[in-house]
Formats: sequence, C-alpha cells, structure tokens
Amino acid sequence: MNLENLAILRDTLLNLPPEIHLDMDNGRTPHPCGTAACIAGVCHIINNPGPTLHTYSFPWPMVQEVALEWLGLPARVKFTNSMAHPLFDFTLAPPQCTPQQAAQAVTRVMEGLSPWN
Repeated sequence: MNLENLAILRDTLLNLPPEIHLDMDNGRTPHPCGTAACIAGVCHIINNPGPTLHTYSFPWPMVQEVALEWLGLPARVKFTNSMAHPLFDFTLAPPQCTPQQAAQAVTRVMEGLSPWN
C-alpha cells in the first residue's frame, strides 16, 4: 500500500467541490481518462495532469490497473459481484457519492478497513 499516494488522492478529493458527484454517469472531462467520475479516474488524472489535444476514454480495466498500481493496492482481491476493486466499485459507494465521501473511503483503506460501510 502506497500511503503517500493514498494521502495525495485523499487530499485531492477533499479539495474538490462537493457538487461533483463520483458516479459513472457524471463528470466527463476533456482529460485523456475521459472522466473524473470515479476514484480510479481521479487517480489517472493526478498521474496525467497536463492538458491534452485529444479527448478519448481509456478502457476501464486499464484505468483501474494504473490506479491500483499507483496506490500500491493488490489487483487481486475478493471482489463483490463487480469487476472493480472495492474502492472503485460504484455499486458499493453511496448514490451520488461526493468527493468528501470518497476521501473518507480512501482513509478507511489507509487504515486497513473496507472502503464503504
């Protein structure tokens, strides 16, 4: 677990406006990741902060893989019914999850707990 990068992610999330909702239906951006709508997407944006000339979406498995590697989290965990890591699983997160709720989930991971209650 990369606590330094988890802290960067947590602090980034805490500084986002609460009206941004981290669900997979909102938050499309011109960033190459294509979205700031999930925690993994935020990790991707932190890793690739520069402007881009092209707008396109990376496939979800690639976004999740890069985020897991950057956060130092295992790629193989006991998944729920989702193909996503529990931290990135929008079915486990509260509806219209705020960045602050996502930051709390990251803090829980840092403490060795399940991200979502």
